[in-house]
Amino acid sequence: MIKLSRFLLLIATIMVSAIYLPKFYWMAFDVSPRVPRVMYSSLTREFMFIKTEFTNRIPQMKFLDSHGNSYTRDEFEKKLPLNYYRQLAATDQMPDSIGGVKIDLKEVRRNQVFIRIKPYGLNSPQIELFPLFESASGRVRIVLPEDYFRIQDRMEFINAYTNKIDREKSKLFTDSLRAAGFQFPALSIAGNPTTRKPFDEGYFVEDAQHQLFHIKMVKGKPFCRNTHVPTDLQIQGIKVLEHPLREFYGLIVTEKNKVFLLSYDNYKLIELPLPEYNRKNTILYFRGNLFYRVLILRKPNSLQAIVTDRQYRVMDRYRTSWKKRDERLAGVAANYIFPFTIKLSDISSNFINFYFHLSKATFIVCSIFFLLLTVVMYRVKKTGITRHWLDLLLVLVTGLYGFIAIFIFSRIDS
Repeated sequence: MIKLSRFLLLIATIMVSAIYLPKFYWMAFDVSPRVPRVMYSSLTREFMFIKTEFTNRIPQMKFLDSHGNSYTRDEFEKKLPLNYYRQLAATDQMPDSIGGVKIDLKEVRRNQVFIRIKPYGLNSPQIELFPLFESASGRVRIVLPEDYFRIQDRMEFINAYTNKIDREKSKLFTDSLRAAGFQFPALSIAGNPTTRKPFDEGYFVEDAQHQLFHIKMVKGKPFCRNTHVPTDLQIQGIKVLEHPLREFYGLIVTEKNKVFLLSYDNYKLIELPLPEYNRKNTILYFRGNLFYRVLILRKPNSLQAIVTDRQYRVMDRYRTSWKKRDERLAGVAANYIFPFTIKLSDISSNFINFYFHLSKATFIVCSIFFLLLTVVMYRVKKTGITRHWLDLLLVLVTGLYGFIAIFIFSRIDS
């Protein structure tokens, strides 16, 4: 019984060490890469950058173009009128036209688009209750409803105050969904459940047969439509954005790491030119203005910017990279010190879990060192080495973690 209890204590100590020792190590020694902010000039048609450099540990902003030329902040902003139109308009420096197109500030503002998709945003816990807004209320602002819906074997509306099901409304929407060909239950529900938007487009719901339906409420009546998006798309996530342009409903990310715009043109899919996108480790930034779309892919060791026209034809590209954390000095040392790492969180998910990362084979060097140290410890205590073969095996496999566990519980006979 003592042997089993001791072994379980050793395993628990090893796991706790594998979680917190690397965490404290990286808190002390990790250095974040200096990633530039990338923009695209509609005047000079080239990439522009804001970089942070340190002089005597004091951060300084550098404003550069793609040729390395340096600018003052005011000069830099003048080259990016669609990015800094508010500042330029306030100081009467906004150009009257760009590329022969007359500039109207209202149109500039209306064409500003920004969407960000993070890996963990595609794999997050979800409360299966959603507010269904009135899409044609006639009000200036969207009003939060009193009930929330869920879609299981039917579509149910539950009053938030009484916690009772609105059977009449539930039947109305359930019947409408069935008439549109919806197969219960819903596999996923995507929308933008906030009142802080210019209008409401409801939700996009994937049914049991992987058909994608558009569901919203218009003047109290259900709007349920099959989008006829291909059922083999293997949708992993949908980012819905109600934007005044009404050009697209949002972005769709698939299992094969493809990204599509779901357009207002009869739900037509527009594939974005992102061959290097990986939904598990890439942050996607979608920025749009009057003339261009700038797609930015931020990975752990690289950044890529792709500029397209409004028809999503590639016009220019920029790419920069830096050493991975494991390739930097602190990372090389960590691969010697820690045989593996356990994390409770990961960039690819918002779920708490045990995320196991195995180090490179160089950890065996330190494992052998701690193994010899353990042998010396037992010899000093004049206890038989053969009695502690399981301890030695644990230290060989788990290195520093195992040595710490053995040292703490060395007084408990194995």
